[in-house]
Amino acid sequence: MSSDDIDSSAVFFQDQVLAAVEQHIPTIKLKQKAGPPWIDKDVMKLVRKKKALWKRLKNNPSTELTSNFKLLRKETKKLISSKYCKSLNSLADKLKSNPK
Repeated sequence: MSSDDIDSSAVFFQDQVLAAVEQHIPTIKLKQKAGPPWIDKDVMKLVRKKKALWKRLKNNPSTELTSNFKLLRKETKKLISSKYCKSLNSLADKLKSNPK
């Protein structure tokens, strides 16, 4: 740090700080949160489609978009409900064979 050049002093300081950070601050890998088992790629695809249609409907309201959105919302709810019931039924079957 005794040099007269400010750029080399700044680079040296930055290198020293980053080295200290690497050495003394622990790093961990964050785990992704697992969603419910009934939310799979088919459900997420419909949810994204519904969200995109909702954005279009907000920007440009029309009766056709409204009816399409209502239909897509109904389909999404129906799919989520059916996947949820299947998930609960499979869980119940697993509990019968292995109560622990």
